[in-house]
Amino acid sequence: MKSSLITALSAPLAVLTQPALADEAEFVKSLTGTWSGKGTVIIRIDSSPWNVSCNIKTKAAGTSLAMTGSRRG
Repeated sequence: MKSSLITALSAPLAVLTQPALADEAEFVKSLTGTWSGKGTVIIRIDSSPWNVSCNIKTKAAGTSLAMTGSRRG
């Protein structure tokens, strides 16, 4: 009786600890697309900031994400 109770209580935990690869693939897929924006870059704390503009394209394949882009500034 005691061992069946432990088994019944531990079964849901086994499901919760499985890797969520499908969720990772869906999340990575949601990052696919293009992005552009402006901002500043600081190379070192004592250096002046650079104003930059960026364009990035992303493409998902499973749980991998490929990014290409350019920066001007």
